[in-house]
Amino acid sequence: MSLPPSPPLLPDEKVFGDKITILSEVLMGPLRDRTTVVVHLDDALPWVVQEAIMALEAVQETPHVTLSLGVNQPAPPFIHGGSFVLHLLLFLTDPTKLLQSLWPNWRPRYLLLFSLASSNSVATILNHEVFSKVSKLALMTELPNEVLGRPRTMGVYTFQPFSSSKPKFLGEWNPLHYKQRSWLFTDRFPSFDGYQFEVASWMNDPPFLYQRTSSSVVSRRGVMIHAVATLASALNFTYTLALRPPDMKWGSLVKGRWNGLLGQIFRGEKNFTISTLFVNAQRQQDFDASVSFITSGFGAFLQNPRPLPEWLNVQRPFQPFVWAAVTATLATAVWIMTVQTHLRLEPLKLLSSYSNTCTALLERVCGQPFVGGGVSTWLYLQRGMFGQGVPTIPQAMWQRMFIGVWYLYCLLVSIYYTSNLIAIFTNPAYPQHIHTLQQLADSDYRLAKLDNGDLLLLTLRESRDDIYQKLERKLDVFPEDDDAVASMLDGTHAFVHGAINGYIRLGVRYKVFNFYEVGERMLPGYLSWYFPKYVPWKYKFDQGIQAVLEAGLFEHWLKVEMDDLLGRRGDQHLMGEQTTMVLTLQHLQGLFYILILAWVASVAVFLLELLRPRCSHR
Repeated sequence: MSLPPSPPLLPDEKVFGDKITILSEVLMGPLRDRTTVVVHLDDALPWVVQEAIMALEAVQETPHVTLSLGVNQPAPPFIHGGSFVLHLLLFLTDPTKLLQSLWPNWRPRYLLLFSLASSNSVATILNHEVFSKVSKLALMTELPNEVLGRPRTMGVYTFQPFSSSKPKFLGEWNPLHYKQRSWLFTDRFPSFDGYQFEVASWMNDPPFLYQRTSSSVVSRRGVMIHAVATLASALNFTYTLALRPPDMKWGSLVKGRWNGLLGQIFRGEKNFTISTLFVNAQRQQDFDASVSFITSGFGAFLQNPRPLPEWLNVQRPFQPFVWAAVTATLATAVWIMTVQTHLRLEPLKLLSSYSNTCTALLERVCGQPFVGGGVSTWLYLQRGMFGQGVPTIPQAMWQRMFIGVWYLYCLLVSIYYTSNLIAIFTNPAYPQHIHTLQQLADSDYRLAKLDNGDLLLLTLRESRDDIYQKLERKLDVFPEDDDAVASMLDGTHAFVHGAINGYIRLGVRYKVFNFYEVGERMLPGYLSWYFPKYVPWKYKFDQGIQAVLEAGLFEHWLKVEMDDLLGRRGDQHLMGEQTTMVLTLQHLQGLFYILILAWVASVAVFLLELLRPRCSHR
């Protein structure tokens, strides 16, 4: 399909010809990988020039949208996205005044300013606030004759706001020198050049952000302190931190206004926040979240109930059904041995009155009984359960095979029992814990939560989920953590807090370790830093955070802070590890109870044996 020929330029318009040719070189050269072109045309351009620009092959072969700078309407929302959406602004007069109305909703990532005028004030254009939120910015304009001595030579400029107040000259346009997009759109933020950022923070979020006083010296600690210090060193900036937000809130939308840390950012009082906040759709509408560096949620913490009595440790390795099966197996084995022995004695007794030779022959073939009645058989077979050997081996082949199979069975039962018993000794047993939010909602526990304006309170009130609605009806909001923790220790409430922070709050401040967290967390999500909407330099922080995350430093810093705050015990509590436990007599009391019971039974049998002859003589 052939394109329509470009309309001829009028004699007084031929001065645009060379610049339109350069524009075609730019679009077909370093910007050839564009997916969409949004062409912004200055109304001051002659219509013939506008037609010539739109007829370029580089424009026609790419999906494009044409907007007039003279029309007071925001750009369509779809043109802001895409892998590489190029915004091309062609102007003859100063475009900044025309862009004022478009600026609040206009956030192009790649913007090429192409001047068709003979001269422009580069500094006035690039320093304007309408371009302050553009990530990649380049200006092509005609260089003065005294610069290179050649007429109508185009130069390339950009502006690095943190490095200098003057535009940066990248060089004369030459297709051989600008073969890639990155050579034309250079990094506007290679360094922040010592710029001081005002950071919104709340020093009440251990282990992420907190203060510690030692020998009258106040130091700021936490995972986020390590992270922002690392990025400050790499990106060359300084920062100031705040002790707390004025209203003591994290940040939520109340009656159309943001409060807390996010409110400070929204009003422009702070540049960004390093306090860990959850990512959700409502916040994403008015702010930009950084790369997420950790997943967490809100945990429900319950006091551990009293452990089961230690003397029950002996029976806990097996469930009641297993104990019944083992007992039934032993009884069956005793019955089989007793019946088989009785059946083999009957022919011996019958033939012994006829022939001693036949009796001896049957004894050699059938074997002599090696145990007596049922009690003797039981005492013989139960040795295998306790890992004891047998005093004699039966002569009959069937009995030997039966004893071999029986001892193999006893070996397996003994191994399973011993292994489970060791695990029980090293892990105290409690009554059934609550593992899911459904179980928590159906239980008699209520929820205790501090009113600090975080995301959970708003979500529970507005959620349509059945479980969250049940939890919201059971929620009690307290003005202080002391009251919330006290209700947990009373056994009536579950203390609700940030999952990781909850361990610190209970362990460091209240010295409480006898608790557990419900296995399922509320509002599981990602934690991030928050920036104002459409900040062009946020990607530098994203790259830095991603590099720190891939190096494993966040995980390392979290472990260091947990060890420092709670010690090895707290770190194991957080990670679900078990400490080494030394066995004591208290753990083995069940065995001593059985031993005492056996002694009592033995003494009773012994006394019966002593008294029985005397009673029979009478």
